[in-house]
Amino acid sequence: MKIVFTTLATALLTTAVWAQTKQTDSLLQKEIALNEVFVSALRATKAMGVSFSNVKAEDFEARNLGQDLPILLQYLPGVVTTSDAGAGIGYTGLG
Repeated sequence: MKIVFTTLATALLTTAVWAQTKQTDSLLQKEIALNEVFVSALRATKAMGVSFSNVKAEDFEARNLGQDLPILLQYLPGVVTTSDAGAGIGYTGLG
């Protein structure tokens, strides 16, 4: 009986070892070269006839409670923000 139990335990333990498969690291795959992205911008002025706000770091200090940047920008005119959990931390976005 002892031999049967030992053989059965050995067989079960070795199948668990064989079940292990090597995971390939996705970061070690070949590199892909992306095309260049050119970003261009203009600072709005009063003569342009569009709604704008020049925001300084001091403007954020009073409202900065550790929330994401879209939540800090929601008080500006024309800015619509979304928050997945409603707390302004995590999945937030500008709409």
